[in-house]
Amino acid sequence: MKLTLPKCFLAVSAVLLIVLVVQISAADMKIAFTSNRDGNSEIYVMNTNGTNPVRLTDNPAADSSPTWSPDGKRIAFTSNPKGVYDIYAINADGTNRINLTRNSSGDFGADWSPDGTQIVYGSNIGNEEIYTMDADGANPRNLSRHAKADRHPDWSPDGTKIVFTSDRDGDREIYVVKAGGGRPIQLTKNLEPWDRAADWSPDGKRIAFTSGRDGDFEIYVMDADGSNTIQLTHNLFAFDDNAAWSPDGTKIAFTSDREGEVDIYVMDDDGSNPVNLTHNQPGRNRGPAWQPIPLAVSPEEKLVTLWGNIKSKQ
Repeated sequence: MKLTLPKCFLAVSAVLLIVLVVQISAADMKIAFTSNRDGNSEIYVMNTNGTNPVRLTDNPAADSSPTWSPDGKRIAFTSNPKGVYDIYAINADGTNRINLTRNSSGDFGADWSPDGTQIVYGSNIGNEEIYTMDADGANPRNLSRHAKADRHPDWSPDGTKIVFTSDRDGDREIYVVKAGGGRPIQLTKNLEPWDRAADWSPDGKRIAFTSGRDGDFEIYVMDADGSNTIQLTHNLFAFDDNAAWSPDGTKIAFTSDREGEVDIYVMDDDGSNPVNLTHNQPGRNRGPAWQPIPLAVSPEEKLVTLWGNIKSKQ
């Protein structure tokens, strides 16, 4: 006898299964970061509450600026074992180290495209420019092509734009350009130096960044069109930098020396409830990057896929 379950029961089961998988993934999620706690700049991962730090790289080179692939299985980063900085990638457990760029001028500051097929990065070939390449290092392409320095690229969640820092108007400001190239649009316009290190929110509606506009360096957030700028941190004489959104958009990790040491903090997305995650660890801890939760990105699409699979088995 074939057992047929009510469709309403199956639909609820599908939703519960999605929630369960997302919760399990969130519990296992990590934050990658850079630290010199063992005497050299290396890549580490830790739990999102700061516990269980694990060293992933171990070599005489300076490893920094980790960024996760969208599926959470790979980490791209900057390293200089040959005396010049290149982009490398490793598995999430530190294995299978691969050199992706091999330029004598230096490459740095990588970020993956949302579909995982490309990587955007800064390169010093002739001048600091924004490049994209295939995820295996092939087909590099210059997106910015400007006499002034362009750096710190970050891919938008929908894959259509790249935000970056440039001093093309005389000081460092935040710009955005189409992922395929074109004329950049300036998002910040301040006489004070250093708007930099922008990071898209997971829904693509906001951008967090560092600015020195109030006399020291703080974390700000603005709408994706550059409007509605809000200052999130307020620490006189401290350097708050490297803002990174959590996958669900409710938290922002960042680097700060507000307690004397350079540590990684996490706060709510409105700037409240800052917590020091690395206060019990020595050295400089910086450059946090949240591991993605693949199912948390678009649960509606996963529901459609899962529901279709369930219906096909009735």
